[in-house]
Amino acid sequence: MKNCLRIFALALFATPVLAAPPLVTEDAGTLAPGACQLEIEQRNFRRSTERDVLPACNLLFNSEMQLGFLHARPDDSPTEKRWLFQVKKTLWESEPEGLALGIALGTIRLKGSAERAAERDNFVTVPLTGTVDKTTWSVNAGGTRNSAEGKWKRFLAAAIEHDLNDRVTLVGEVFGTKGEPTAAQIGGRYWIVNKKVQLTASIGQERNGGRDGRWTSFGIRFEME
Repeated sequence: MKNCLRIFALALFATPVLAAPPLVTEDAGTLAPGACQLEIEQRNFRRSTERDVLPACNLLFNSEMQLGFLHARPDDSPTEKRWLFQVKKTLWESEPEGLALGIALGTIRLKGSAERAAERDNFVTVPLTGTVDKTTWSVNAGGTRNSAEGKWKRFLAAAIEHDLNDRVTLVGEVFGTKGEPTAAQIGGRYWIVNKKVQLTASIGQERNGGRDGRWTSFGIRFEME
């Protein structure tokens, strides 16, 4: 269960082009200049619950900046609270081909006891995104480094999003960190107020994780210009 929690805590990119819940896979796009969004998501495992509150804005240097709060509550361990800061920027895009390349850099800091207060998870992700008709795909290559472990681990992810209509999008992805089980999920998004308020949901499974590695997620996303 600890591995599954860490996979999510290190890869909330978060949550396509804005990477929106329920996806972990990051996209190469950013919010429009001057725009903001708020994402709230909860993931329910058999023996734990995770909740994220992730506001983001594009106010400076045409870059999306995100400052978030991550909360994990395992049944048999103390609650963990973490702060996340991330900056994402589109490096290159070609509208005729529907392609874009970006970079996301960030850190997650544990909020807890004094002896663990300095623990950090740093990450870098390079997303490539493409669009064909009503389908968008994103591929991520990156790495994560926990300050306690002192070494980088490779992170890979891939996702597909397909718009059924103006309000409904189906999503699916596969992702994993080196040395930890690969995970996959499928889900969807629904605009209850078009381009303003969106509901999200998914079901997922960690490879060889059995019932303990299975989860459901529910979220809501607000966009503001």
